[in-house]
Amino acid sequence: MRVTGAYFCSYDDFIELHRAAFEDSADHSRIVTTSHFGSYRYRPLNRLANFLTYRAGEFNAKWFRTKNLAFHLLNIILIYLLSWILFESVAISATAALLFGLHPVANQTIIGAVDTNSMSHAAAMAALVMLMRSMRSSHWATWLTASVLSAWLGLLGYDSNIVIFGLMLVWLFLKWMTVRECVNYSRILTLFGILSGSLLTIYFVVRHLYIPQDFRDAASTVPPAFIILKNALMYIGSLVLPVDVVLANVWLNTPLPSEVQFTESPLIVIALATASIGFGILLLRWVKAHASEAKYIAIVFLLMGIGLPLVPVLLLQSHPSETYLYLPLGFYSILLSFGLVKITEQAGGLTALTLYLPAIGVLIVLFAAATWLRNERVFDCGQAARRILHALPETKLRQGPWKVFFANSPGDETTRRYGFYGFRGVDTIGHGGIANTAVTSALQLVYKNELLTGEVVEPQQVLAKCHNHGSASHICVMVASDGRIEITSATSSERISTR
Repeated sequence: MRVTGAYFCSYDDFIELHRAAFEDSADHSRIVTTSHFGSYRYRPLNRLANFLTYRAGEFNAKWFRTKNLAFHLLNIILIYLLSWILFESVAISATAALLFGLHPVANQTIIGAVDTNSMSHAAAMAALVMLMRSMRSSHWATWLTASVLSAWLGLLGYDSNIVIFGLMLVWLFLKWMTVRECVNYSRILTLFGILSGSLLTIYFVVRHLYIPQDFRDAASTVPPAFIILKNALMYIGSLVLPVDVVLANVWLNTPLPSEVQFTESPLIVIALATASIGFGILLLRWVKAHASEAKYIAIVFLLMGIGLPLVPVLLLQSHPSETYLYLPLGFYSILLSFGLVKITEQAGGLTALTLYLPAIGVLIVLFAAATWLRNERVFDCGQAARRILHALPETKLRQGPWKVFFANSPGDETTRRYGFYGFRGVDTIGHGGIANTAVTSALQLVYKNELLTGEVVEPQQVLAKCHNHGSASHICVMVASDGRIEITSATSSERISTR
C-alpha cells in the first residue's frame, strides 16, 4: 500500500513526534508522569508507543504507518473471533471481518501516523474475546486474568476505553440472564470484580499523583445538549451510510459533514433523533421475535458496543471526529453482517445468493474505492508537507536562531476541513490555533535545531512580517496548495522557488 510510505500529515504528527524526540528522549519518566498535552487526559501507553516507534525509526513515517496497519490487521482477526463466539457462523464472521477491514470510517485511525487507537482498541477487543472464552474454558481464571489485564492496557493507551470494563459487565449480566447453569459464573464475577477493581484503583491513583487536572476540568467541557444530539446523529450516519462522505463529495459534489450547518434547524435534528430511537426499538422487537435467545443477547451486546464507546466523546468533545468511531465500527460490522445473512436466510434458496452476494459485492466495491481515495488524499498531504519542509535552505536552518514565516499563496486551492482529507498548502503541517506550534515542531524535527521557530500568517502579511522583524534571521515562504514554495529572505535579496 502506497500510503504506508506517506510522509507525516497535519499537526498531531509533528507535535507528538517533537515531544518524543526532544522531551521524552531527554527524560523518559515524562512518559508516565505527565498528562496528554496538559489536559485532563492520561495516556502513558500511547506516549510510550510513539516514543519507542520514534526511537526505532527516527523521523520515518513508514514505521508509524506500518505499526498502525499491523494493529488494524490484528483487529480484523479479533472481529472474526468475536463474531464467531457470538454467532458461530463462518459467513457472518468472515463478512464482518471483511467489511470492517475495508470500511473507510476506520481509515482515519489507521493513517494518522501517531494515532495509537488501533493498538488500544486491539487490547479492548482482545479483552472481550478472552472474557467470552473464559466462560467456556476449564482454565477460566487464566483467560479472565488476561482479559482484565488487556482491558487495562487499552485504558492506558486511550482513556475513553474505560467503557470496556462496563461492556464486559454488560456481557456478564446478559449471560447470567440467559445461561444460569454456568458453574463458574459466581467465581468469574468475583474474580472480575477483584481484578478490575484493583487495576482501576492503580490507574486512578497514578493518575491523581501525576495529573494536576481533575474530572471537574472534564465536566467543564461538556457541550450543550443540542450539540451532543447533533454529533450522535453524525456518528450514526457515518456508520450506516453505504456511500462514504469523502467519496460522495468527489463523485456527487455533496458537501462534507464539516460543511453542513445544523445550527439553524434544531427541529430537524430532534426529529431525526426521535426517528432513530424509534427504529432501534422496532429493530430490537423484530430481532426478539425472529431470533433465538442467544442471538438476541448478542444483538443487544453489539448495540451496547456501538453506543458505550461514544458516551465519553459525546459528553467531552464538542467537535466530532471519525477517530472515535473505530471501536463502534467493529461492533457495527458484526451487526451489519448478521443482518445481511439473516435477511438472505429468510429469503431462502437461490434468492439468498441473488441477494447476499451482490449486496456484499456492492459494499466491498464502495468501501474499497472510498478507502483508496482517502489513502491517496493522505499520501498527497504528506507529499505537500515534505516538499515544504525539505525545500527550505538546510545550511542556514541547521544552526542558529531562525524564524520562518509561512503563508498560503493567494488564489490557490484552499483547505476543506475534514479529517486528513482536505489539507492544502501549509495546512498540511499545521492549521488553526495550533499552527505555529506545529510548524515550529516540524522545523525543529527536520533540521534538529531547537532554536528554530515558525509562524503561519496571512498572505498579505508575510512580506511585512519579514521586513518588520528587526535584525533577527528570518525567512518568508509562500506555499502553493501542493506544497511547492517560493522563499524570500528579508536579510538578503535571495529568492528561491520550487514551483
